[in-house]
Amino acid sequence: MDYQVSGWHSVIWGAILVSIGAFLVSGGWTLISKSKSVSKWAKKFLRIIVAPLLITSGSVLVGVGGTKTTLGWKQLDNASQKKALIIGLAREWLLNELYYTSIFGPTSLDTNDPNFGKEHFMYRQFRTSAQDRILTSSLFELRNHEDNKLFNTVTGYEDSIKNFNAQLAQWNEACSKFSGNDKRQKRKEVYLALRDKAPLHIHFKRFHKELLELLEKEYGWALVEARPTLANIHHVQEQRNNEQGTE
Repeated sequence: MDYQVSGWHSVIWGAILVSIGAFLVSGGWTLISKSKSVSKWAKKFLRIIVAPLLITSGSVLVGVGGTKTTLGWKQLDNASQKKALIIGLAREWLLNELYYTSIFGPTSLDTNDPNFGKEHFMYRQFRTSAQDRILTSSLFELRNHEDNKLFNTVTGYEDSIKNFNAQLAQWNEACSKFSGNDKRQKRKEVYLALRDKAPLHIHFKRFHKELLELLEKEYGWALVEARPTLANIHHVQEQRNNEQGTE
């Protein structure tokens, strides 16, 4: 990441400048305190011209180096925060994918399943919290091409999710009003319409895929780090489902 590389460069060069500056300052004071053995004119030259020059230039280097080192550590901290935000985005995408696949994927809920007739059957909302954190973070600079591309993709993805979530909420409200006799058939019709025809569903799939492509191309490391956490969450969800099934 740019922040990380730039940060380490600043830290290293800052430390070098501080070391050189400290050496010059030390040399200047040494000339002042240990110039007794030289001639009077040489002593005056060393004390009045050379020593102050060394001390002044050394102090400047120490100040510049300290500032550069501080800036470098700040950049490294920003890089760490930025990395965490992108890993969170990758984890959120994987969670949305897990939920999406369970509902609309090849092994999705059978439309003949009696769950369609139960009162508790509802579509959950897709997640956007990691996207919100990226869009509101000051760490991402729109002047940076890579950041700008991520920002635009996340913006489109979040908009598509919020619109799709609103439609899911409408479907849930509509399904809750179906009478007991035709509830199962009506919910089956709702599901098929949502899966195959709803424009907002198609819009969501487009941006869901675009974000994955960007993550795979530019931030593959984030997906690698996010998957173990997703596996743990998936395991917990399976346990909960099994517990609910035995009740």
